[in-house]
Amino acid sequence: MIPKDKLFHFLVCFLIAFLGSAITGRYIAAFGLTMVIGIGKELVDYYSKEGTAEFMDIVADFAGAIAGNGLAFTVRYVASILIEKFS
Repeated sequence: MIPKDKLFHFLVCFLIAFLGSAITGRYIAAFGLTMVIGIGKELVDYYSKEGTAEFMDIVADFAGAIAGNGLAFTVRYVASILIEKFS
C-alpha cells in the first residue's frame, strides 16, 4: 500500500506538471518548476523541523512530474491531430 503522504506528493506534482505543460507546452520548464517546488518543500521541512524531510517524497514528486508531463503531452498531441482532422 502506498502511504498517503507519498500519494499526496505524487498527485500535487502531477497536477502542477500537467497544468503547466498542458497550458504552455513547455514540458521541461513545467517539470523543472515542479521539482523546484517539491525539493523546496523538503528543504523547508528539513530546516524548519516542522515536517519530516524524506528522499522518497522527492521520488514521489519526480514520478508525479513525469506522469503529469506525459499526460499533458498525450492530450496536446491528440488534440492537435483532432484539430487538424476536423478543420
